[in-house]
Amino acid sequence: MTFERSFARRAVNNVFQDFDFPLIDNLPLHWDLISQADLDDYVTLRKNFYDEIRKSKKGERHDAFIRRLRTIHDFVQRGDKDDWKRGLVCGILFLSKGIAIHIQQFRLLLGKCKSSINGSLQQIGFIAHPQGGPVEQELYSMVPIFQREKSEIKKWTVRDNTLNVILFSDDHKILNNPPELVNNVGTEAIEPVMRHFNVPIKFRLKYYHILHTSVATQTDE
Repeated sequence: MTFERSFARRAVNNVFQDFDFPLIDNLPLHWDLISQADLDDYVTLRKNFYDEIRKSKKGERHDAFIRRLRTIHDFVQRGDKDDWKRGLVCGILFLSKGIAIHIQQFRLLLGKCKSSINGSLQQIGFIAHPQGGPVEQELYSMVPIFQREKSEIKKWTVRDNTLNVILFSDDHKILNNPPELVNNVGTEAIEPVMRHFNVPIKFRLKYYHILHTSVATQTDE
């Protein structure tokens, strides 16, 4: 599907005319920076997320949230000059040791409330990190707009990837079909996690439980 840029807002409304979500009438900030093809992909991505939210139960497994992060990563990080533009539009920038989140942009993409997103991020090990120092310099070097408009960077929250959640590379494919929940976690069940994930030893058991335990998250506004 293709959307004319001059009527992008109307086009998005047409795509979602059969859905009743509170955020569907808004396009994200900086949407005009990305190409027509990227805008089309963004709209499709957002529609898919909203469809998932509409069909999902109130409680959601954390591996579903991780899969969405990976899908967004694949859209944003294509290795070209527009990576940072797609990151601005989606509200997430992928850093060397974590992520930076613009919560309003990000919730618009996911169709989830702020508390639900923040709770999910914290549960999978993305912990808020104070800005400043090397992290802030990485953001300035990544996004030219931050260099011109320094107040913009204050709208972003940096989160450290404390559990080394894999958001890219072929390694993440092993999570596409996670095992069923079990009551007793034995050595045989933990060993695959220890072999395939770059997680410090002291965190592995905790990480295993996070991946394979269903925790209810708030999805309503």
